[in-house]
This record gives sequence, structure tokens and C-alpha cells, in this order.
Amino acid sequence: MPFSLLVSAAQLFQHSSASNMAIDSLCLPDLPSPAKFKQFDKFSANSLTDTHPPIWQTVFPMVKPPQESTPLQTSHRLAGTKFRRHSSGHISAPPSTPSGPILAPCYETDGFSRAYSAPLSKQSPKFPIVGNAVAHKVTGPVTTNLALQVIHPSFPHEKDWVLTAGNESAVDNVLAVSLAYGGRLVSMGFFYDTYGDIQYYAVMHRFVGPVFLKPNPLTFAELLKMGQENEELDLALTQLCGQDDGDGKALFSTYWEKIPGVNFRIWFPGTAEADVQKNLFENEGYRLTSICGYTIKVIQPSIDHKKPPVYPLKKEQRRHSSSCLPGFHCSLTGSFENEARYVGVWQKPVPRTVPYEAHYGISLRECLNLDAKLTAKSYVATQFRVFSVGNEVICCAIWEYFPGRKHFIEIGENLRQMHRKHVASRSRLPRQISHYIDLTNRVKYVVLWSNLNSFRYPNPADIWADKTIPVNYLPGTRDQLQPAQLRFIAKRVERFMRELDIPGLSVAISRNEQLKFAAGFGYSNIRRKETVTPHHQFRIGSVSKPITAAAVMLLVEQRRIRLDQHVFGSQDSVFGHEFGRSHPYGKYLTEITIRNLLEHTSGGWNNIDSDPAWLEPDLTTPQLIELVLEKQPLIVKPGKAWIYSNFGYQLLGYIIERISGMTYEQFVKKHIWDKVNAPETQVARPSLSERARREVLYYMSGNKLGFNPYEMLPPERTGPWGGWIASPIEMLRIMAHLDGFHQKPDLLNEKSLKEWIVPTAASNETYGLGWSLNIMGFNGWQHDGRMPGSAAMLVRLDSGLEMAVVVNKEYSERDFFHELGYILHHIGNNCDWWKDTRIDLFQ
Repeated sequence: MPFSLLVSAAQLFQHSSASNMAIDSLCLPDLPSPAKFKQFDKFSANSLTDTHPPIWQTVFPMVKPPQESTPLQTSHRLAGTKFRRHSSGHISAPPSTPSGPILAPCYETDGFSRAYSAPLSKQSPKFPIVGNAVAHKVTGPVTTNLALQVIHPSFPHEKDWVLTAGNESAVDNVLAVSLAYGGRLVSMGFFYDTYGDIQYYAVMHRFVGPVFLKPNPLTFAELLKMGQENEELDLALTQLCGQDDGDGKALFSTYWEKIPGVNFRIWFPGTAEADVQKNLFENEGYRLTSICGYTIKVIQPSIDHKKPPVYPLKKEQRRHSSSCLPGFHCSLTGSFENEARYVGVWQKPVPRTVPYEAHYGISLRECLNLDAKLTAKSYVATQFRVFSVGNEVICCAIWEYFPGRKHFIEIGENLRQMHRKHVASRSRLPRQISHYIDLTNRVKYVVLWSNLNSFRYPNPADIWADKTIPVNYLPGTRDQLQPAQLRFIAKRVERFMRELDIPGLSVAISRNEQLKFAAGFGYSNIRRKETVTPHHQFRIGSVSKPITAAAVMLLVEQRRIRLDQHVFGSQDSVFGHEFGRSHPYGKYLTEITIRNLLEHTSGGWNNIDSDPAWLEPDLTTPQLIELVLEKQPLIVKPGKAWIYSNFGYQLLGYIIERISGMTYEQFVKKHIWDKVNAPETQVARPSLSERARREVLYYMSGNKLGFNPYEMLPPERTGPWGGWIASPIEMLRIMAHLDGFHQKPDLLNEKSLKEWIVPTAASNETYGLGWSLNIMGFNGWQHDGRMPGSAAMLVRLDSGLEMAVVVNKEYSERDFFHELGYILHHIGNNCDWWKDTRIDLFQ
């Protein structure tokens, strides 16, 4: 779903061709064009009271809100209070006492965990639900007005928050606009309408907070794995709810925020161990910060006694019931019913430690009555969610003691009518929205309004604020430099890291193919304070492209392919009509050559508009090629325009596989990396648990949106255009054997080395076959790269100086690479520091 892509790195990452470089930029699917975004700043004071200002009119036409029907319960006005402890399904707690860091274990109970272990159903909706009360697919039609509802403050505060409900695509666009102006998702949910279509509702607030991550719904096993891995990355689970995937299996919607030092534990109230867990969590200083209910479709079994079976039993006949009569074979049959389930999050430390009270599994009517009592004691609802279980409406809520603050719970269909009750107070915002299905099968929204900014976490402090950045030098590095020279390099590196809040950086320098300098700065793992060494490996992103180009040139030298050989169509082409059987090749496709792919002059597949390399993560490379050739036609004749393309290099990787009979990774490791004594390089694996022995941790981007560094494409889909990991030393090892200098033997012959640095007219003479040429003030070859959580740059100067630098946090802005380049310029201007030809730290 479109909005799920907004914070999904594997689907969002796009590359920009700005400045003829391989950099990435954020692309929001299904959004207004940049020209329309500019219109959002052009506001008028006219007609902005009860109508949509221009910021929203660019997203949807004016709509009439639905007429209010009689709600199940009248709206209740509530105010804050105190707390006490009583029955099951209820938690009351004194102020939490934070204690030491403890990994948040998730407990399974026999028979319970199985409900969460199945893979994602193909029928299940793949979109985010944050703070959702329930993903409830009702039996029978749901009567609802499908008109889009968009509620927001009046001018000039219309960007501060938005409350919306309507069809999927329209709500997606509303949320995307709010996101573009700094909005953060506070609450979100959905239901199915009469036609089986998904209807969204959501709340977004604009405020400054930590970078956040919103992945697609997770299975139970995925939730446990992501919980452990994200805690290692200082990503706290701040919102969590479950939903039925349509087949009686639970999926979990999650929301993560960068909150250093926060620990969390996932809790399943209602299970056998829930009370024991609760006591354990409280004793360890945790506090319940989120509680949510949802329904799961379960079968109510009945026993069907049959005649004795014929032995031996077939595999599918081996299910028996303990109630089966002796001598009979029994099978389980029954009807499906919805069953309530609950999930919560405990956290420490928390923004505040006031007394609080939480309840789950009680009816909406009981919840409202309890709310009135707690309001009288100066408690304020910080969470209030409902969901339907059959004909019942169930409530989960948390109240906190905040004298002087107020909250209100509104119930109905018309969001605008709710807002009119609170429009006089700018501090009173919608905080949470959920829904239930009433007895007439109509959808009713339950919206919590309050003037309490609950659980808004501040931006974390800069990593290096008032701290010294640790440095690890490769042995022999400091022996070649004076203390003032070492300070000169360290000062420029540290300034860059402090200004951009970079956790870890590694840099290496060689002169005349001899390694002279290598050092690691900062942390490879912030939480554990593990420092970067010169041998740590990082994702190098598009620096992988020159490596792929070298592999192609090796095949050319072996006369197994030709640079001017066509890729598709003719009998002499690489793939012939293999990808044109179901759909004929489109315009220009049969004109593409291998040279065009290397040069980025294929005529399309750019990295700005829906980069095809990131499409459909589950497809194999051949399946992806077939899809892209059919769905994304070329826009210009090959050879006429320079259009930077990841997908073009994906094709080159598949050509290598087809011609060599090996996987891309196997061929490159055998014929390139192993030849330069760098056997531990590999294509990056997508998850933290699969990271290589010397690989650093990656941290979410420094942009407004958080890209998940560990939601990546499989390695066979990234390798040729952005997948390799390497240390700067390993990058310079390969450079020393591909640079055309003569201290060390090159992997390519002289003809190939001259061929791949011939600039193309289409690139304004700034790009050859896999290399950027004479750009950013560098006289020589260069390539930079970026992947989620990392950035890299490799430079070969005509003077014989070669430099590599990598970091474990990335920015999409072009200035980031300029700043990275400045560091290397400062170092390169002092190349005469390394004159001793007897010293080669490669040895």
C-alpha cells in the first residue's frame, strides 16, 4: 500500500542523477508533484474557517462530511484524576523506578504462540496500522459513508495536525502531505467497507521528535526478531497492535522511534504467564506505555466420529481428538468465531513517572463509566481504543494522573462535528482514533481528544555532544606522520562527524598503490560502545558499480561478450527473445547494448521515478526483468541521454551470471576480490542477524524520515548495483589492481583500462564505463554510493593518491557527499606527507 512505502527503505530508496552522481533521494509514491508541494506554501486568509485551505485542496476535492447518526453512547467529557488497584484486566502502578538495561523477552505459551507463527497471507493487507484498535473484517455489509473526511486547524495552523478518514488512496495522500511538512503518525486504523475495500482513518501531529520507523505488519516470529534487533539499534517500540490476517493468524503493526537507552518488553495480557510477567516488569522498573486489543478468527471445534480407518493412515488423517471414542477415527470440524486478544508494551525509562491506571477487556460502557470516575480524580486518558468482538464493543485504556489537564472521548461518524466541540482550544488535539461496528453494522469512530502531549519523545542528544570521538589507527599509520599532521586529519574528520551526528567513520589512503594511512573513528555499535577499527566492513552502495563494470570487462577480454553486443532481440544478443515471449519488446529495447548499460545511456529506468531495481522484493532477477520490460518503457533512444540507472546494472549482473554460469557474487569474489587478497568481502545480507563478522551496525538516516537499514532487498537483487560490503582498506586493495598504475599488476589489460575511462557525450563527459570522471574537483576517477544506513566514496587521483571513506549513517542530500569529498580534498592536498616508498601497510 502506498503509505506503507513512505518509511520502508527497501521500497523507498531512490537514486538521483544530480551532478552525475550515484546518490539517493526520497521518492514518495502517489504524491502530488513537487510543483504541487510548492503550492502548499501559498496560503490565503480567505475561506479558511470551515473549509480546506490550499494545502489540502491540492490533495482532494471538497467533500461533504457524512451526516451524523445516533451514536451508541453519548459523548463524554472527561478530566484528569488519581488511581487505585483492583480486578483482573486492570493495572495500576506507582511511579516507575528505572533500573539497569534488560533485554525485553517475549513469552510464548503453549497453544498461544502458534496463532502468531504463520507467514503473511497473500490475502492480508500489507499496509501500516499504528495505534489501531482492530483490523476487523465483519460478516455482512458495513454501512458507511465513503466520503473523505479531513479535519485540521484553521489558518495559519493548518499544518499542525490532521484527522482523516476515507478510502485508502485519498487518506494516503493526506498523510503524505502531512509527512512532508513534518507530521508524525500518532494513530491509524482501518476496516473493510461493503465492497470489501479498505477504509483508513488516522491522526498525524507535527512536532519535532526522534527519527521513526514504520514497517509493514509483522508475524509473531518477525516481531520477536525485530524487537531484539531494534533494541540493539536504540529503536524503541512505542506503538503496537495486532490484527487478523484473514486466516486466523495475527499480524502486528509497529511504530519505532530512536530513543537511546530505552528498553522495552512486549506483553500479551490474557495469557497464562501475563500476571507473572507484569509483576516481573514492574519489579524491574518498567511501565506499561501501550495496550491494544484486536480480534482473531478461531475455530470452535466439534467431534465428527467416523468409521475406523484403514491402516496405515495417510498423513492428513493422523489428527485425533482426546474426546474420540475408542476404535473410531475422529476429525475436527466447527465454525469460526472472533476471539479477543491483547498486546502491550512495557518500557523504561519513560518520559514521566506519574501514577497511572490501565484497563483492558472491559466493555465500552464500563470503560466510559470508569473514565468518568477517574476523571473526577484528576486522571487523563492517554490511550483509549475500542474494537468489536461479535456484538460486543471492547475497550483498552490507560489513564495518568495529571491535575489540570483535560480529555474528551467523542463517538460518532462525523469527525468534523467532533472537532467543532474543541475548535476553540488550540491545545486540544485528537490523540487516538479507533472504531467499532454498531448493531446496525455502521462504523463508529471513537476519538480521544486532550490537551496533554503524552509520550512525545524529544530528539536524542547528538552522539558526540561533550564527548571525545575514539580513534583506532592501523599499526604503522602514526609512525609516518608528525603529531600535528595526525591532529590535522583527525580534526577534519571529527568536525564532519559532529556536524552530521555520524556514529562511525573509516578512512584509508594509499599513494602509488602503497597503503599509507588507515583509521576508524567513532562507534560500530553505539549501544555497546564498540569502536570502529580500520578493518570494519561497511555497505559501499553504488561503489559496487565499478566492481560490476570490472567483471564485465573481464568477460569482454575473454571474448565471451562484446561491449557493443545487443542485450535483447537479435539472434546475436545476450538474451534474444527470452523476455519478449509473453509481451513483445517495447520501443528501443532491442537497441540497448552492454556499453549503454555500463554508461547509463540505455534510455530509461531512472532512479528518481519509481526506481525499478527496488520493485517487488520477492521477485527473482529474471522475474523482475520481465516485469520492468513490460511495465516501464524506455523514454529515449539508447545512447542519446545519460540517465543514471540501478536497474541497468542489475541487467549487467544477470548478464555476468548467464555468460559465466556462476552467480554474480561467486564470479566477482573468485575473479576480483580473491585476486586482490580480500576474501571476506561479500554482498550485504539484509538483516542484522545475518551481518558479516566484521560488519558495523547501520543507523537510521539523518533525514526527517527514518529508513530501515535492515529492510533490504535480497543480496541477489542488490549486488551488481549497490550490494557489496568492504573496509576502506579492501576498497583500496581492489583500486590498486584496477587503476592503471604500475606498482601492482592490474586485473584488466591496458585496452580495457583506457576504454572504461572514455567519457560519454551524453554525460557531459563526466561518466565512463562505471566511473565518474573529473568531478567534484577530483582530477581522476571517482564513485560514491549510498544504501540504507551507510555511505561511501572511492577516489583515484591522477597524482597516484587513492582514498576511500565509509560511514554507518547516511543522508540523501547532495551536500552530504560534498562534505565527505571535502575531507578527502583536505587529505589529498597533503599527499607529500607520505613520501617513503619503503612503507606499504598493505603488507
